[in-house]
Amino acid sequence: HLGASLTGNLKALRSETVKMLPNLERMIANWEEDDTDLSPLTFFCFLGRGYSLGCAGEAALLFQELARRPAAWYNSAEFRQGPIEVLQPDHGVIVFAPDGPTRELNTALVRELELTGARVIEIGPAWADIPEHMASIAQMIPVQFMAYKLAAATPHRPGVFRFAAATTESETKAAVEQ
Repeated sequence: HLGASLTGNLKALRSETVKMLPNLERMIANWEEDDTDLSPLTFFCFLGRGYSLGCAGEAALLFQELARRPAAWYNSAEFRQGPIEVLQPDHGVIVFAPDGPTRELNTALVRELELTGARVIEIGPAWADIPEHMASIAQMIPVQFMAYKLAAATPHRPGVFRFAAATTESETKAAVEQ
């Protein structure tokens, strides 16, 4: 929104946002009903590029904090340069692949990743014609449901930190005292 405001495009961004809300409500119901079982997977990689790179980082953090599963995030192009070699059948790879200039690159990557034996999930366009710069809003929602469902299947209470809160508090206190 800040960028749109600074470039005089806030009105267009607002229009795009309002246009996608009815579709978003419909898609949330679909994502909520998804019964994909990720519980056998032991490690997750989240891949994105362009506008979706932030989704990959947020998704890895969400899986670590909420689902308490080991996770990492990578730029999709860089993943081909080495990290792909560690994939195992009990790993999950989630690829953010919105409509736009990078769609074909991401689709090709998904096909390559499937050859590794890892579980590959493509989070593509939520619906037709959503602009790539808006896709990250919608792409995070199915990941949130995935992480929550994994968390709910554990004995740990979702959203309650075991260690992170104490670390954050102690570092904040130390910084204030300096």
